Amino acid sequence: MGDIMTETIKNKVAAYLRLLTLHRGEAKEAYDQVASIYDDFAKVWDHAIAAPTLAYYNQIIEARVKPGALILEAAAGTGERTQALLRHSQPGEIIALDASAAMLDLARSKVQDPGCVLWPGI
Repeated sequence: MGDIMTETIKNKVAAYLRLLTLHRGEAKEAYDQVASIYDDFAKVWDHAIAAPTLAYYNQIIEARVKPGALILEAAAGTGERTQALLRHSQPGEIIALDASAAMLDLARSKVQDPGCVLWPGI
């Protein structure tokens, strides 16, 4: 059991390190490869590093997104920010795009709002 757990941890750490090396211009297939662990990584990142920025992001949503607005979300990923848009505003529709099919599959499993369309984008 310990060997299996150690191997699982090694695989996750390796995937996290791949995530850290991704940058704009990276092939969308790179995100397909790490989609299954992306949310685990993002939770750590969001809590340890990005919490103040995300709180500000949510304040901007609440202050600026008018009820019934049409929102175009680029790089929707696994749908975490899409969920924030839905929690902090009352949009008429969200069109969320991402280049990674695997990331969009995860987003679709989490975002069940009929006013939100998740599309593959460039």
